Amino acid sequence: MPISNRPTLPSFRALLLAACVPSVVTAEDNPVLEDWRPFEALPASEQVGIAPYCPGGFVDPLKLDPTVDPNLPNEQSPITFLFDYSREISEDGAALVGNVSARQNTFRAQADEFIYERPSNSGELLGHVRLRTIGILVTGEEADLNFDDQTSTVDNAHFALHEQDMHGSARTLYRSGGNYLEGQSASFTRCMPQDPQWQIRAASFEVDRDTGIAKAWHARFEIKSIPVFYFPYVSFPIDDRRRSGFLTATYGLGEGPSFSELAVPYYFNLAPNFDDTLTLHYFSDLGWLARNEFRFLTENHNGISDIDWQLRNDAELQDETANAEDVQRWAVRHRQNGQLTDSTSYNLDTRWVSDIQYDQNFNNGGDPVEDQKLNLGLIQQVPTGTVRVNTKATTPVQDSESKFHTASVNASTRIGQFSPSILGEWQEPKDDTVTAAQHGLKRLPEASLRYQPLGLPGSLTFNNTLTYSRFTRELDEERLDALTGNQVTYATTTHRYYANAGLSYPFDVEWGYLRPEIEGIYWAYDRINELDPNFSFEDEDFQKSPDAEAWRFTTDSRMILERPYATADGLVVHSLEPRLHYTYTPYVDQDHLPDLNTSAVDNDFKLFTKSRFSGLDRVGDMNRVSAALDTRLRDRESGSEIVFLGVSKGLKLSQERVTEGDAEEIDPDFVPEYSPNYLDARWTPERHLQINASAQWEHRTWDLDGYSLDVTLLPPNRSFLRVGITGDNLTEGEGTQSLAVSTYWPLRENLAVIGYANWEKPLEDGVETDDFRYTDLVYGLDYDSCCWNVRLVGFNSVPDEDDEETTETGLFASRTDSGIKFEFTLKGLGGSTGTVESLLDEKVPGYRGRLFTYR
Repeated sequence: MPISNRPTLPSFRALLLAACVPSVVTAEDNPVLEDWRPFEALPASEQVGIAPYCPGGFVDPLKLDPTVDPNLPNEQSPITFLFDYSREISEDGAALVGNVSARQNTFRAQADEFIYERPSNSGELLGHVRLRTIGILVTGEEADLNFDDQTSTVDNAHFALHEQDMHGSARTLYRSGGNYLEGQSASFTRCMPQDPQWQIRAASFEVDRDTGIAKAWHARFEIKSIPVFYFPYVSFPIDDRRRSGFLTATYGLGEGPSFSELAVPYYFNLAPNFDDTLTLHYFSDLGWLARNEFRFLTENHNGISDIDWQLRNDAELQDETANAEDVQRWAVRHRQNGQLTDSTSYNLDTRWVSDIQYDQNFNNGGDPVEDQKLNLGLIQQVPTGTVRVNTKATTPVQDSESKFHTASVNASTRIGQFSPSILGEWQEPKDDTVTAAQHGLKRLPEASLRYQPLGLPGSLTFNNTLTYSRFTRELDEERLDALTGNQVTYATTTHRYYANAGLSYPFDVEWGYLRPEIEGIYWAYDRINELDPNFSFEDEDFQKSPDAEAWRFTTDSRMILERPYATADGLVVHSLEPRLHYTYTPYVDQDHLPDLNTSAVDNDFKLFTKSRFSGLDRVGDMNRVSAALDTRLRDRESGSEIVFLGVSKGLKLSQERVTEGDAEEIDPDFVPEYSPNYLDARWTPERHLQINASAQWEHRTWDLDGYSLDVTLLPPNRSFLRVGITGDNLTEGEGTQSLAVSTYWPLRENLAVIGYANWEKPLEDGVETDDFRYTDLVYGLDYDSCCWNVRLVGFNSVPDEDDEETTETGLFASRTDSGIKFEFTLKGLGGSTGTVESLLDEKVPGYRGRLFTYR
């Protein structure tokens, strides 16, 4: 609830009035209940947004009256009076008695008696007063009414705002037009009249539907008639329009349990396309943190800026040589994208933090941050296509073990049949303690040109790629002078030249495909050493300008055999899809070649691949066959898959000798090597339920080496249930088994459980060791009533080994990633999603947003 930043001290009279305000009357005595309808009796348009477990809602009869024209000003309509009889009628007025009603388009007035004065076009209503405008009903015993300015003053009043489902009472209620109410000695609530679980009593209040704001002075918030809070002044929104005010606060409990956290956000509605949210976040062990999020949206640009600033540092320093008062903790992030010109767009993302444990301490146990980062992308439309430029830069966080400031720029485009690209990488040591050995090789530059001619006969395709790379450590003079012995190799700059030409003639038809391809590869190096041009520190086999050439043949084929079947649910199509993939690359000696930026990517006998390495320094010898047999059922009308089952296997026909280092010796006893047996299955028994499974068995023994089973239920609303079990490396003596359950599921119409749990069990030498131990645990409840909502979430995570290693090096120790957070929202008094939402987004896989979004 928005609280004024200019509170006034309550007077004794105001406090006395607030104390004497009557409670919201019972349902039986409440005259505004004549506009209340049970949920089943509500028009369909009115049921939208009201929870089905609520008793009902207010219905405005004027909105259903075909004789009412809301677009016609009332002063342009005549006033019509209906009554049983009159005591007096003259040119100056009338005294009307018995079921008196006055109508003027969107305005209605009813009473037992009406004394009307024609000169002032006003009068006095007596007995069972009813005043209506669109969206508002006011009742009372007596009222003064002016038809000209549509104002009235009602004594002992009750009122209802239909669209907001707000109702209450006041000793005196002033009404102006159809959108403004002002009351004295009032009480009001958003709860159902049958069960007003909370209410606000105030010495005075006003409701302005034009601005969408309600205000109250000397207000007391009560739950079940028990006073809870007193506010000298309070304001809150009564509709969904954006406006400044407090959002939902989040409370946290730590061990004990004891109060550990409080987040209070305030929203600033600066302009239709600008807003800002300032959150004061208190941590019992860290102090106060101010968080600010600024958002903007213009015709050509949009972005979000986040700034965190610790107001007071209560955390204990892990580094005993530092003083906590001298360490300011902060975080900055900016994300932006847009159009610079009609043909130029961009995107920017940068984030900087004060220390590596910042996210772990302040953001629900986030990962340590070693480097500040900046990413900038530019896209330029040119007549020949698109030019893309991506820039990345990093710099070490002050207490991280990262050694370098780094930067890279990558630009690419396509010009007809040519696709050129260029890459540059830089690094700069952060201080003088960084040695030459710690400098990594960087490409400065790497230029590539791909040529793919168009208009070749049939489906013939030709691809040619040329790449030049210069690898260097860019050592400064001081570090170069310090190199001795074999360390001189760090002064070597290597030029790499790479060429790849491929020819393919694919045959793609409706029932399958055949895609043969042959490639020729040549790559060479030229090495230059700034300190020793003769490379006297190398061995006799060293080559200054080594090269190699290789070729590769690959063919991939698949058949799709389909047959329709008629079932009780309609036509389905059954398919049988065999696939055969073969690749052959002969062995080429590459021991004399440097390995600059290449690594193996095929440690697990990957199927349907033509390369065993990433990078351009190695071409792995391969003689492999991969085969698969898939079968599936799909709905013929929608094309959606119902059942899938696939088995696959691979075979190494010859020894694969090339490695990142020296080649393996020829194995005279080599026999063809089979891959594990793979099984993949999917089943969608109904639209919202999917079951995925996979398994892997050893070839000879058929011992189970790995498996996974995942069952996911996704109803149309945001609820979900996911259960998964996995097992990895079960035959290698260091395997693990895990069980994960994730859910956001309604237990009742208005009660949902939130949870995520992941348990793991290590295995040693195939023998089960301990029971399952949890690594992540999230548990909570979401309860929604007709007039309030509460979300309670607990969480606990066990840090992994990498996080524990990082914890030992930073200025600040990591916090225990556990606690309880809860949010309490009063419906009708504004508010929005608090920090519990971000916690669930981060820690509950599959979470898709709030389930209860009723007004």
